[in-house]
Amino acid sequence: MIKNIVGREKELSQLKKFMDQKCNVSVWGIQGPGGVGKNKLVYEFIKTYTDDEPWYFRIVDNRRVGLFNLCNDWNYDKNLFLVIDYSAFVKDTICEWLNRLS
Repeated sequence: MIKNIVGREKELSQLKKFMDQKCNVSVWGIQGPGGVGKNKLVYEFIKTYTDDEPWYFRIVDNRRVGLFNLCNDWNYDKNLFLVIDYSAFVKDTICEWLNRLS
């Protein structure tokens, strides 16, 4: 069970502003060493801000990112909030995928 996080109000507020933008493709990166609370921040955001929002949330291991480029249809009836763990290891694949989306 993930407990409420303390001291991340600024980051949560910034992420909320970002999510409220109306863009076809938007990217927000969160990086830091293991154990600093990146995933906790995302979970807290989902729990706090998305009850009435039309979002799909998915967490993907970086080893599965290559599959993104196999899919030609990324149309959803809701927005997609995608978390890619250890994304720095597959940054070229992510860039290629984002270029296809934009």
